[in-house]
Amino acid sequence: MISIRKLRSLAETTRDRKVARLVEVWIREGDLGSRAFERELLSLISADTRYPEEIRSAAARVDLSSTEASDVRTIRALDQLRGHLSAFLRLEPAEWDLVAPHPGDARDPVDVRTSSAGGDAIALYLESLRSPFNVGSIVRTAAAFGVRCVGSSPDTPPFSHPRAVRSAMGAGHRLDLWQGGFAEFEERLVDRSVVALETGGVDIYRATLPRHAILVVGSEELGVSPDLLERADLRVSVPLRGSKASLNVGVALGIALSVWDSQAT
Repeated sequence: MISIRKLRSLAETTRDRKVARLVEVWIREGDLGSRAFERELLSLISADTRYPEEIRSAAARVDLSSTEASDVRTIRALDQLRGHLSAFLRLEPAEWDLVAPHPGDARDPVDVRTSSAGGDAIALYLESLRSPFNVGSIVRTAAAFGVRCVGSSPDTPPFSHPRAVRSAMGAGHRLDLWQGGFAEFEERLVDRSVVALETGGVDIYRATLPRHAILVVGSEELGVSPDLLERADLRVSVPLRGSKASLNVGVALGIALSVWDSQAT
């Protein structure tokens, strides 16, 4: 870890980048190894008159009185500081900058014998997705709705991709994740209908959704393949009444699982 003395000696632009990096590490790791160092870093930021008031005020609001180094209030305050620093340095936030959830955000695993819409009832299959962020986001959504099994085609980014792991926010270890062809995936899950979530289908709010199913979502650009559309027992769509004719695949999936859940309960 760089010393505060060394930090002060750096050229301003280099020091600014290093300060932003230290705040990032602090958020990710929960601490910087020493409360004394953390206090000195915050004092350095607060006293630097080159920084706008919002940065210096954000640094002053970071409360180090908690006995827990990774206290959620401290992390939230640091995240606000990071945002102001990024704006000052004109750093564009990226989807992989997400902060992992506080441990208290996790719930106990869903019991597949009693879950309403997810668990043993619904499985997901991701066909030819391109974005690892979308893969991870879908894993997180699946876990939130109680789905336990998610499969993906060989050309979809792996669930272990760093950006997928990041956007899954810790949900991946709670699910049965599998990658391979759809026929193999279907063999693993007997007696299920296949439902394709794709434009041009039945309004999902009016459809009678099967209790046990594999819900298929497709490529962000091309949608579900003709082969899987032909294989599907049902094709459903989210009705859109605005000027845009499509949704992000993860958003559409979240809506579909919510509708499924409402029908099951």
